[in-house]
Amino acid sequence: LRDTGEFRSEELESNYQKYLKRKKRENKTPRDRLDWKEVREYHMERSNMARGNKFNKSIISRDLYKYHEVHLKNGYRLDSYNKVTLSDGTEKWEIISRKATDLDKIKMETFEGYLKEFEVTKGGKYKVGTEIRSNKYKNELDGKKLEGEYILEIPKTNESLPNIKDFEDIAKKYNVTLRFTEE
Repeated sequence: LRDTGEFRSEELESNYQKYLKRKKRENKTPRDRLDWKEVREYHMERSNMARGNKFNKSIISRDLYKYHEVHLKNGYRLDSYNKVTLSDGTEKWEIISRKATDLDKIKMETFEGYLKEFEVTKGGKYKVGTEIRSNKYKNELDGKKLEGEYILEIPKTNESLPNIKDFEDIAKKYNVTLRFTEE
């Protein structure tokens, strides 16, 4: 902090000022600067959400799939959508949802919730037949319907779990394939 009590970083100070305005508008008591900074750093760097964002950015930066963050007409956003050519020359699509999670640290209900997102939860967030509504891929995908195989992409560290076969078997019941990818 500067002698004035403000953050030395102009960006950090600007973000804190926006936070103060929001709290005032909401008629809520704001955190002091250092407490706010600590909470902000946790959410941006160490939380599960931060891990998920890093995993997603890592996949995008490695250019593993053609389409990322595909908006759907139902209001949801699909992590990745990919067309693959099989050895016999035929093509198929992959509907990919990504979760940066450690399967041995979550409840089975949580895992099944991830699987249900494809077809069950809220009418099927990523269900085959859902219309794509994407300005980002307007000429290529907009107006088309999702088709293909459901893939739940999770960190590669899960692949070596002693009970990973149990998770794969449960995923099959929901017509979902687990894909293990380096973070």
